[in-house]
Amino acid sequence: MRKPFFILLICMLAVSSAKAQSTYTEHLTDSTTGSGRVVIVQDSVLHDLVNNTGKYANINVAAGGRGVNSGHGKSRNSRTAGTVGTRTRHKEQGYRVLVFTGNNTREGRLGAEKMQRKAKATFAELSAYVQLRNSRWVCLIGDFRKREDAENYMRRCMSSGLSNEVRIIRSEVSVPD
Repeated sequence: MRKPFFILLICMLAVSSAKAQSTYTEHLTDSTTGSGRVVIVQDSVLHDLVNNTGKYANINVAAGGRGVNSGHGKSRNSRTAGTVGTRTRHKEQGYRVLVFTGNNTREGRLGAEKMQRKAKATFAELSAYVQLRNSRWVCLIGDFRKREDAENYMRRCMSSGLSNEVRIIRSEVSVPD
């Protein structure tokens, strides 16, 4: 009597563990009674990356390994700011051109974002940033190592009519290696 019960218990555990070994996306899309339905539409590369299968099975990004870079310029390493394409970037002290200063309200943030869009349209080769600094929303453009480069773009900003309020500020910038 005990032997058949023990065999039945082992079989049930094997079936439940086999079911538990589904991928993360399969777990999300499982339909259970009383809960919502999730539909995932993604590329096979993203599927393999999320589920740690395929050619991305050996990448251990959570443990600090060098995996696939998202291209957002963020990294756990304080020296490395990230990669864009094949270029590696790092952070260092440099200069940015301040083209907008608002107050600490929603209108100030919206004004800074509007100036960011205008700056990106005028100078597509430069990065534009919206930040809250000293309780004021500001829009900064560029990542310059030398003050002379920042001054050059400051003059271009003034001549293009981008903003009446143009200053150079010292800032931590993201520059290519």
